[in-house]
This record gives sequence, C-alpha cells and structure tokens, in this order.
Amino acid sequence: MFDEFDFHAPENWLEREQQRAPEPDADVTLQPCVSFELHMKKFIEVISILLTRQKMLKDQATMLIKYDGIGEPLHLALNHPGGGVAFEMRTLDMPIVADIPFESDKTQAQLIMNSDTLLPYWREAVQNAKDTIHIAFYPSQGASKGRLQLSTENEFGTSEVVIPYDDAIMEKFTCHTPVRRRYQLAPTKAIGLSATFSNKTSLRVDVNGILSAQFMIQRTIPVTVAHTDPQLFFVDHKICPLE
Repeated sequence: MFDEFDFHAPENWLEREQQRAPEPDADVTLQPCVSFELHMKKFIEVISILLTRQKMLKDQATMLIKYDGIGEPLHLALNHPGGGVAFEMRTLDMPIVADIPFESDKTQAQLIMNSDTLLPYWREAVQNAKDTIHIAFYPSQGASKGRLQLSTENEFGTSEVVIPYDDAIMEKFTCHTPVRRRYQLAPTKAIGLSATFSNKTSLRVDVNGILSAQFMIQRTIPVTVAHTDPQLFFVDHKICPLE
C-alpha cells in the first residue's frame, strides 16, 4: 500500500493523547501516535480537488502525505505524469504551553521607549499587513543614525515604517550589527495591545532570533485616603522567528 512510510512519535505523545481523550476507550491499547484535528469541510474540498484532476492516470499517480509535527501544517501532494498539485492545511492543534528561552546575555539588539510614542508607528506598520512582518535593527554608521525598521507586505505591495534613533524619545538603543528577522504577524498583534496599556516598551532580539517584547505597566494602588503606592508590573511576549 505504501511506497514509503516514515514515522517518529514525539516524546510527549502519551501526554497529548491523554489530554485529547481524558477517558479513552477501555478496549483501545494506546500506541505511539500523532493525532490532530482538521477542518472537515476544507479537508473534503481538498480531497475532491485531488480526485477530480483532469488528465490524471490514476494507476500512475502517487500521493504524498506529510506532517512535520505540532504547529506545522498537513502537506498533501498529488503527483502524476500529467502534472501535480499540492495543498497545505492548518491543523486545529491544542495550544502549546511552553516557555520560549531568551538568551539575555546574547542580545543582538534592544530598544526601550515610551509605549505611547511607539504605538502609532506600530499600528501604521501592521494595519494593512497580510501574514508576516520583518523587524530590523540597524546600527549607526557615520552620519546615518541607528534605526528600527518595520516592514510588511500585502497584495498591493510593501510598506516600511522607520523609527530613527533619537535620545529624546528613546531611553535605550543598542545595536552593533544589522539584525533582520521575519515573524508571523498574528502573534505580534499582542505587542500593539500590550503597548496600549503600558508605560514603556522594550524590544529585544537574541542570537537565535527570538523576539522579546516586554512592557512596563505602572498602576497606582490606594493605601490610605491620603497615600497611594505606585506598583510596577511587567508583561513579556516571546515570539519565534520564521527563519
């Protein structure tokens, strides 16, 4: 049936299966496996397209089904002498609860500035973006100031928002070599939301491309009628790069 079958179960396969089905059927013996859910309607549409390909010699057609792991799409590819077609389907995975390590001692670039100053730039960069955002830090070179550059694209073209280094609006800007990374847009939307409710924002990128967006939130807590106590809270988002 299979020309090739390659399977490597993740180390936490049993834990994930128990989370997916807390009370499994008593007659079922659990074996190493990978389980995920798909949007049924979309899956049927894809299969229908594959089965109705014109000029397809069914006895010469081969199907590749590939799944690289949690968080990755399901890849379906049909190959035959008359051509081929491929699809990638997003799986409905359970959310992954994990801490993303950030190597603070290997930070390549960092910016700290007031959130209300950063927010208009950020909103302008992401408002018409499609799927991804490039975040780049450039060091000062001669007369050229260091800068943070936010780049996005959509079906109409590309957009760039540049924030040049200015000690009047930036508390800190550290960058010795150009740093440019690409991130999925959806996770970065939390940056704009957190900046809305914070006083200061820190953006850092380490050697692995992990983006750390940290927000300082100051709230005044009433202690007595005549005295209040300012409290500082910090929110930290960590986002993995796409490449």
